Amino acid sequence: MRRWTGRAALCLALISPAVLLFTPTASWAQAVTAAQREAFAEAQKLYDSGDFAGALPRFEALSKETDSPNARLYVARCLRELGKTAEAYDHMAETVRYSTEKAASDSKYSPTRDAAAAELALLAAKVGHLVIAVADAPEGSSVTLDGTGVDAAKVGTPLTVIPGNHVVELSGQGFEAVRREVEVKAGESRTLTLLAKSSPVTSEPKPPPPDEKKTSGGELRIFGIVCAALGGAGLATFAATGTMASSKFTTLEEECGGARCTDPTYADVIDEGKTLELVANITLGVGAAFAAASIPLIIWGGPSETSTTAALSPTPGGAALSVSGTF
Repeated sequence: MRRWTGRAALCLALISPAVLLFTPTASWAQAVTAAQREAFAEAQKLYDSGDFAGALPRFEALSKETDSPNARLYVARCLRELGKTAEAYDHMAETVRYSTEKAASDSKYSPTRDAAAAELALLAAKVGHLVIAVADAPEGSSVTLDGTGVDAAKVGTPLTVIPGNHVVELSGQGFEAVRREVEVKAGESRTLTLLAKSSPVTSEPKPPPPDEKKTSGGELRIFGIVCAALGGAGLATFAATGTMASSKFTTLEEECGGARCTDPTYADVIDEGKTLELVANITLGVGAAFAAASIPLIIWGGPSETSTTAALSPTPGGAALSVSGTF
């Protein structure tokens, strides 16, 4: 019989604070107006009937207006019943802290403190905690947890989360965004450290080189240019030797009086003049042949994307080879 009585006393100890809190305490009633007491009673009726969504905003308003530990407790309870377990845990923990401060000066807040502490212990088994630590994060960086921004003041402090996988991301200017996945189990506390990585300095890609027209061939043109050079050299030699031979014969004509010169003294001059004349004739023929051969080779033997013209024209004492166009 004593054993049963002990169990009953334990149950009553756990239940009685919660039962008492369904009715505003005397100290709380003295601090509020009649309208606020009536609003509390109406919100409590909604809670008792199971309309937690309707009761929540009423208790939230009363909590801000009166700063009552009882109103805070019911906010946490409504969140719990609505399935917002992580938020309910945070509000319940805040209720425990605040009601403990109040109970230090007024013992009538002790039931609120005890009830909140008991319900917080039950919620603790249904949530986990995650500490997001950020190292060397530049100013202006931001942290998100499951897509929701985390206040800078809460970075590095335990965040209440529901058990399961969570995505944490660190982003900002001047570094690559860091994205991590972490699993937090019920009743577990984990710490996740994020390190900002500087973005690599990348230079702008160089523009591609302009398209160049491809050409083919050109070997015959090169040979034609060589022939033109040889032809030009031959024509130049012809002009020089022809001039020299003409000068020799002019000298003989002047000294011999226009008649055939039979003086043996001028035999060497006559022979030299004839030799120069022969050389001139040979170089003229060779030069003309090379020049004539070079013209078609230069015109039609070059790359397909070129346009060239060449011409051989007579000049006093010889001929001139002219080549124009794009090589």
